[in-house]
Amino acid sequence: MKKIKILYILHTDWYWIKQRTQFLAESIADQGCDVDVIYKFSPKKNGKTKNFHHSESLTITGLPFLPFKAKLIPGLRLIDEFIWGAFISLKSYFSRYDCIVVTHPLLGGYVKHLNRPIVYDLHDDNAEFYPEGRLKNLIINENRKLLEKANQAIFSSNFLLKKFNAIKDGCVIRNAHGLQSDSYSKRLSTLKIKSNIKKIYYFGTISEWFDFELIKQALDLFERIEFHLIGPSDCNTPQHPRIFYYGAMEHSEMIRQSMSADAFIMPFSITPLIEGVDPVKIYEYLSFPVPILAPAYNEIFHFEGMVNYYSNAGEFNDLLRSLETIEVDTSKRISFLNKNSWKSRAEQLHKAINNHA
Repeated sequence: MKKIKILYILHTDWYWIKQRTQFLAESIADQGCDVDVIYKFSPKKNGKTKNFHHSESLTITGLPFLPFKAKLIPGLRLIDEFIWGAFISLKSYFSRYDCIVVTHPLLGGYVKHLNRPIVYDLHDDNAEFYPEGRLKNLIINENRKLLEKANQAIFSSNFLLKKFNAIKDGCVIRNAHGLQSDSYSKRLSTLKIKSNIKKIYYFGTISEWFDFELIKQALDLFERIEFHLIGPSDCNTPQHPRIFYYGAMEHSEMIRQSMSADAFIMPFSITPLIEGVDPVKIYEYLSFPVPILAPAYNEIFHFEGMVNYYSNAGEFNDLLRSLETIEVDTSKRISFLNKNSWKSRAEQLHKAINNHA
């Protein structure tokens, strides 16, 4: 059987904290495809980790694509798309890719002239990262163009599918976890020792959607809780003797550090951006034998029975008061994790690509 060759173009730096783009590219390579990753190189140091994946089927190349804000300058955008579009066209010609996966609408200009099937992985409502203005409008327009051009659209949540299926009817491939079954089975079978100081953990990017007001009011109310936050930050963060910031970590170190957690949180304000998010972190939180507290919104309810939801500060505080009495169904978590790995998502992606390769 012919081995499928895929060009995977990412809008995030490969060495940024590990998320859907890296996991899916790695997993589709592990499925037996030859995968060439081209990622948008970022000069930022904060937030980078050593995301190494040793596979003969996976190559990784960073290119200095034009920063998104600079694409508002028409001449620069044309030059950028001409240079990197030509480079990708030559690479596609010599490598004879069967399919190209694109992860952001502002990457569409690099592949618009290619005569290759395109799969658009729309896993965030990208325009919602930006305030009203020219850049947001550009992303909205380019998103429509890429959806119209793509042979296949995949969405990370039902919210995104419903929002954009009038442009391109696609399929949902949710997020997942990249953990080894023996490691999370063992971790979930380990009895958590109760402690006087409750350590509440979060890992992931810390940005403007992070509800620090919720955290601060809880710290004022409860003297015996601490918040431990792992991940890069691109917003102003409050300082408090019981808020601990660790910055970005390698994935394995992040899991090891989180073994100290008495609970996990996802303290997000529910914005139009967050409404479309199927959070990777929740999948990974489920591998620990402790409660998970998260805001209630439609896209997160498929974790029902494994996550404790709150709708306001009062409900959040009630959950904090009852942490020691919240029961964790470890067998349900193990069953869920067994069915929701990145390997299973790669099988879905492989099938979607096969339909067009």
